[in-house]
Amino acid sequence: MGASAVKHGMVGMGINMYKPLCAYACHDSLASLWLNCTTFSTPSDDMAGMDMKLLKRMDMGEEAEATTSMECVASNIPWLQTLAYCLKDRCGIDGVGEKKIVKAYSKLSMSDTAVYSEMLPAENPTTELEADAMWLNETSLVNYDLYFSNRQTLQEFEYQEDTHVQLSVAMMVITVGITLLAGLYMKFSSTSLGNLIPVGLSKFLLLPALFNGKHQTPLAGNIGYAPSRLLSVIIFLYVFLNLIFSAVPYKSVFPQTSSAWFADSKTEVSTYVTNRTGVLSFANIALAILFAGRNNPLIWLTGLSQTTCLTFHRWASRVATVQAVVHSVIYTYLDFWGGGSAKYYANVKLPYYYWGIIGTIFLCLAITFSMLPIRRFQYEIFLVTHIIMVIIALVGCWYHVVLRFTYNWGYEIWLYLAFAFWGFERLSRMAIIVYRNMVGSMATQAVAELMPGGTFMKITVFPSQSWTPKPGQHAFLYFPSTGRFWENHPFSIAGWDTGSTSLTSSMHRDLSLTPTSQTHLSLTLEGPYGHSANLSHADTILCIGGGIGITALLSYIQLFVESRRSASSAIKTSRLVLAWSFREREFAGIIRDMLPHDARALGVEFVWTCTGAGKAADESIGEGRLDVHSIVKNECGGVNRLAVLVCAPGGLADGVRRAVVELHGEGGTRIDLHEDSFTW
Repeated sequence: MGASAVKHGMVGMGINMYKPLCAYACHDSLASLWLNCTTFSTPSDDMAGMDMKLLKRMDMGEEAEATTSMECVASNIPWLQTLAYCLKDRCGIDGVGEKKIVKAYSKLSMSDTAVYSEMLPAENPTTELEADAMWLNETSLVNYDLYFSNRQTLQEFEYQEDTHVQLSVAMMVITVGITLLAGLYMKFSSTSLGNLIPVGLSKFLLLPALFNGKHQTPLAGNIGYAPSRLLSVIIFLYVFLNLIFSAVPYKSVFPQTSSAWFADSKTEVSTYVTNRTGVLSFANIALAILFAGRNNPLIWLTGLSQTTCLTFHRWASRVATVQAVVHSVIYTYLDFWGGGSAKYYANVKLPYYYWGIIGTIFLCLAITFSMLPIRRFQYEIFLVTHIIMVIIALVGCWYHVVLRFTYNWGYEIWLYLAFAFWGFERLSRMAIIVYRNMVGSMATQAVAELMPGGTFMKITVFPSQSWTPKPGQHAFLYFPSTGRFWENHPFSIAGWDTGSTSLTSSMHRDLSLTPTSQTHLSLTLEGPYGHSANLSHADTILCIGGGIGITALLSYIQLFVESRRSASSAIKTSRLVLAWSFREREFAGIIRDMLPHDARALGVEFVWTCTGAGKAADESIGEGRLDVHSIVKNECGGVNRLAVLVCAPGGLADGVRRAVVELHGEGGTRIDLHEDSFTW
């Protein structure tokens, strides 16, 4: 089967498989006929690699194998003339122009010297080939039934291939579109537009966890985390869309006609299904890589959290893997159905086939070894092995399509897209690292301080250039001196000093010379990442933290205090409540020293409790866990908009979410929930 001359794009989008249809139907109606230059030999396994059941009209009563070379075809006058007349006759009926006929003939005749006009027979042939003819010895008419069967088969096959691509593109566009809309909702829900959202919709869909109030608490068996209800609905729609697109529409040429390629409708439709799932799998692999990146453009556009994007990354990976497995299983079944174990084992020896198996296996391994218990046990090892397995899977996918189809049908475009997303992510990281660490008067340095009690460490970073982070952001730090230069870890930006460069350099020098528990570090900074919660419309701000989660909230306190000092319009409220629960008692003194000295005077109120053993020296610190329901309820009275920011372990964070869902709309108070997750 030949391909059209256009080789850029994908099938149905720049690449035509069988156009004009009449020309390819003529060609395929002659393709299996023996010529006077056909050679015969004993059969071998070399021809067992066909993955579609092409019915050969040959039966010599012996186990002989026929080979008709391209040179044989290109020099055989009866074959060339029969093809030329078929194109003139059938394509003329279809209204195909002569220029297209000439071009098609030049391609399909496989001859560099045969010219369409010269190969037209002087007299029109009158003898029609039999449907089961084996030899072509004279210029003849193509058998009409065979021509019609080939035409219908080619037409349906190309329609299905077009549909594979169209549905895959539609799936990506719809998925990205829904994600954009959801992200924009999250971005604007805390503005004045949030007042337009019905309270019932927020309480039922937009705010709750999926079920049992659990969102940041692991599910039973530590199998993972349940997405929020809104994200769960989006994921369900995404999975359902892939299921529907994998299942319909399919149509068989049976029983209207027989098929020149397939033995029956079961084989035909199964082939369409397996090809569909293969293309959809490639599209979902590209989506999975897009959502895996820190520099995902969707994060920039909408303010989606990396936690949300990584959740979608995992689901896109699962869908892609399931589709790859379906693709592989059906083709394996078709091999056994059409030729038994001999055909399958012959196919396994073919490079394109075993590379496809490798790709599917490593997709499965990448999914299996990314489960939550493994990620928790040793994240760095997980990350390295995960990347290696995905690279092997992508290499397998690449060779699977390139060795099978070269670059004829554009299947590799999906992989180009995946490579582009991955390359963009890596180049973006490199650009950020260079800009943040190598552009400025000095290299990025840091001072690490072991806090009293020896449990906590504070790192003060002195960037190579001055820049002001935003509340709620974080940065990734690399420590080359450890010998593992590739490892990086996220750190919450708890605060910043916007002093002059000379002041910063002076502070850096003084800290470096202080021989205490401080350690001078050479590090590389990547970031900042993350988005700030919009607090401009809040009448009261309630920050709820648990343990080390306080570090993500300190930056909001700094913003609040600075806004109050300068009478900025960035925050209109004059009241911020910090509710914090912690276990280590020395932690309270550490955090108190990090707070602005005039925080209380400018409207910051504190509700702190300690869950550790012993009695706190500070009587203002309560004992036990925070009663988050009571705290949220107390802040609802008398305000129109309450902003709740939470960064805490799973149980506490989920308790805050349950309280917000229950109290949202009570007494006319709308609650905006901003969650900074502990978990990725």
